[in-house]
Amino acid sequence: VQDERRTVNGPLEFEGMVAAAAPMMDMMSLEETSHAAGGGSRMRSVAKAAAPAQMSSAMLEQSVSSVASGSEAGALFSYTLPHPVSVGRGKSALVPLLSQKLEGRFELLYNGQKHPRHPIATLRFQNLTGLTLERGPVTVLEEGVYAGEAVLPFTVGGAEVIAAFAVELGVKITENYQNSVQLERVGIHEEYLLLEEYDLQEKTYTVENTLEKAVLVTLEQGINPRYTLFDTLEPSEQNAEFYRWKVSVEPRSSALFTVKSRTLNQRYESVRSMNGDVLGRYLEKNLLTDALAGGLAQVLEGYRRLNATEEKRQKLAEEREKIYKAQKQVQGNLAPLGRDGEEGRLRSRLVGDLEKHENKLLELEESEKAVGAESAALEAEIAGLLERLNRGV
Repeated sequence: VQDERRTVNGPLEFEGMVAAAAPMMDMMSLEETSHAAGGGSRMRSVAKAAAPAQMSSAMLEQSVSSVASGSEAGALFSYTLPHPVSVGRGKSALVPLLSQKLEGRFELLYNGQKHPRHPIATLRFQNLTGLTLERGPVTVLEEGVYAGEAVLPFTVGGAEVIAAFAVELGVKITENYQNSVQLERVGIHEEYLLLEEYDLQEKTYTVENTLEKAVLVTLEQGINPRYTLFDTLEPSEQNAEFYRWKVSVEPRSSALFTVKSRTLNQRYESVRSMNGDVLGRYLEKNLLTDALAGGLAQVLEGYRRLNATEEKRQKLAEEREKIYKAQKQVQGNLAPLGRDGEEGRLRSRLVGDLEKHENKLLELEESEKAVGAESAALEAEIAGLLERLNRGV
């Protein structure tokens, strides 16, 4: 049986908010805290490298007295001891720098990129000690009972600290991601349709609570600067890096929370590549005005007629190629023939065939000129229609 550890594979860090105010919390045991809905309770944590698991918080506080003051020195900071500290040769000593009570709150924080499936039990408090707190290990005690281990981040005075110390296995979170494209508007730009469409991203969190009490889970999701939220509950917290939402889940039940974001993209599509069916679908979805739809219908009809003239031109070219081949064959047959007798008569007939081919080529040339003129007129007509559509006329 694989053991599922409740400790945090560290260091796991969550970013605190700027000048965040921490609500009051009542003292409670670790078991009660883990199952709490997240409001109306006070937690106490003590940072000490090797605190005995059964030592009460009061005893621990009495055993440590602060003897240092701090000061900022540009980008650095320093601790100042008012009295010298004597350390015997070959021995070591721990020098207490800070002993102070800070109000904070317990919170279940979830970020699938940092830890999948389960939220993290954290302590949130504001550094009101007046000193800069160095990065280092922290032992979390509740009513003298060992609650977990955390790594305290480097924190200047006044900043918020979020210390992650345990994994809440009683709450499981799964994520479902969907991506889709939604056409929003259709316009005209020169001889192209300008299509504006949303790239939609949707993430659904399923929060399953197997505990006997309700929980309040904070969902943290990174911000993609290209996308904006829509049809989504306003975040309870937000900065330049992430959003956070609070989701309440009743005992032994589950809850869904969906985050939707989108960005508007543009692409171009040649009007000539359209057809009536596509135009009809745009019109049905109210993506085109009646005037624009009518103008585009005329442009499409013009392109249909222009395509027909191109087909005529292609057929004339194919017919011209056949005549060229026939002429080449006749000329090849004429070369060995004499001018008298049977050969003379055959030669005369072949010369007549060459004359017919030349006459046919002249007719084809006239037809090609007519088709060219028709194509030019249609192109001018289409260009005029597109120009009026671009001007919105």
